[in-house]
Amino acid sequence: MRFILAVISVTFLKTVVGEGNVFYCMDGKSIPYENMCDGVAQCDDSSDEDEDICSTNEDEFECYDGQKIANNAVCNGTAECLDESDESVEHCIFKKCEKNMFRCYYGACIDSKFVCDKKSDCLDGSDEEDVVCSDNNKCLIPNPPVHTKHEISDCVDCTPGATVKSGTKIKVKCVHGYKLLSKYSEATCNRGKWIPELASCHRKYLHPTELLLSQRSISNHCPPISEAGADVHCTKDGREMMCKFPVPAGTIAKIACHNYYTMQGESHAECLPNEKWSRKLKCSSSCYKGIDVALIVKGQLAQSPEHFPWVAALYAVESNQWTYRCGGTLISDRAMITAAHCVWKLTPSDFKVTLGKKYRDFYHTEENQQNFNVEKVKTLSVYQDSNGNYGSDLAILIFKEIVQLTDAIHPACIQWDEDYSDKITMPGSKGIVAGWGFTENDSPSDVLRYINIPIINTSQCIDNEPEDFRKFITYTSFCAGYNNGTSVCNGDSGSGLLFSDKGSLYLEGIVSVSPRRTNSFSCDPKLYTVFTKVNAYKRWMKKILEEQNLL
Repeated sequence: MRFILAVISVTFLKTVVGEGNVFYCMDGKSIPYENMCDGVAQCDDSSDEDEDICSTNEDEFECYDGQKIANNAVCNGTAECLDESDESVEHCIFKKCEKNMFRCYYGACIDSKFVCDKKSDCLDGSDEEDVVCSDNNKCLIPNPPVHTKHEISDCVDCTPGATVKSGTKIKVKCVHGYKLLSKYSEATCNRGKWIPELASCHRKYLHPTELLLSQRSISNHCPPISEAGADVHCTKDGREMMCKFPVPAGTIAKIACHNYYTMQGESHAECLPNEKWSRKLKCSSSCYKGIDVALIVKGQLAQSPEHFPWVAALYAVESNQWTYRCGGTLISDRAMITAAHCVWKLTPSDFKVTLGKKYRDFYHTEENQQNFNVEKVKTLSVYQDSNGNYGSDLAILIFKEIVQLTDAIHPACIQWDEDYSDKITMPGSKGIVAGWGFTENDSPSDVLRYINIPIINTSQCIDNEPEDFRKFITYTSFCAGYNNGTSVCNGDSGSGLLFSDKGSLYLEGIVSVSPRRTNSFSCDPKLYTVFTKVNAYKRWMKKILEEQNLL
């Protein structure tokens, strides 16, 4: 059979952890830390037993760049990984802090005796911030209501009337026969105020009238609010609130999108008495607005990753080394798209993805490079690899971590209007594709290269391609390239073909298969390449991205 796969040469947070020993489920409910990962789901949505939260490696921790360190060195306030991934929010947000430990804003735990000692022991410096150390932000320990006990962290001898620093926690406990009517059993001192309001205890069995009055006396709270790619600012009655804590009804949250992000809908929301926000605040990663690149026969070396910020490199383990496998296209701040045959029969843990790269070698670390672990791999259920003639040859990979968008790392645009896509991908339309595939010397390129190639009329492509290759040309694919030696080749599989329109570059094709030369495993650069037609699968793509809250 005279064809070849163009690659034959072979991570918002779902859940929130509160400031203290409280875990917030995906639906906003809170449970004690000690009930996390105990084999029994306490959250109604079972998010406290999620395998991504509860899975552990008892021996060592692998940094994003492949470095390995002791597990007990992770989230201790000091970066042991060269890339600081051991102190990242993604890894530390679920860490449990023991008694007499201070919890840094990003989740790491340090000894409380180091707090406010004029030396930053948290990597983010949160142990020395004014909000923690200033006398103006201290809280008064109240007299506990009748039938109620207060346990104060880091202050076993503290009595009512004393003041404690910001970050101190009070745990509310009830005597026998009484229970909390609030769902929050803990409060944290935050800028001179206990957040949420301290709960009180009531008899377990109240007259209906007493129960109603008791419940009305407790201020309702909405779950913490945060958004990747944005700053969220909360206020109530002119007073600043911490959005990462539960906030009382009447709180207004305002969102400001970071660079490279675009606001979706309104910029503010209100915490309602029913403990729900009035609307969802959302900042989506904006897509790349680039310039056209002129055609360079046989491919041109990319001068900088900033010229191709959407390009992703997919690596798989071979002989205990991360080895380049396929190209891909970044389509959001947590997802890329590639060819399905690049991921066939492999699992998410078999892959790493890099962005911002110019050189193919995974271990050639570059200034703009970011590495990512894969959480999920999504392919269409009808994909059957070679048994299905590589139909529906596309896959979406969801990262475990969130991409830090920069000039060198930026998603490609998706034109969701299918009719409009058809207009910009007519035969003769030229698109740009970049990758690390074979060069004219039949060896993989060490450096990212790009070419600009036209779409070929389907009947022309069928007439030009070898007879045993024509079955790969279908309604859900198209041909592109030249028959003069300028082509994509082995190693370019999964790379995106983008088309310029009105100042934006839109992803419309994915490198799938190419004919090969007789008695060779290398592509024939004088024949056209078949691309998966992205426009045929946009409804499926949109469904996947919406399920992951990426649209």
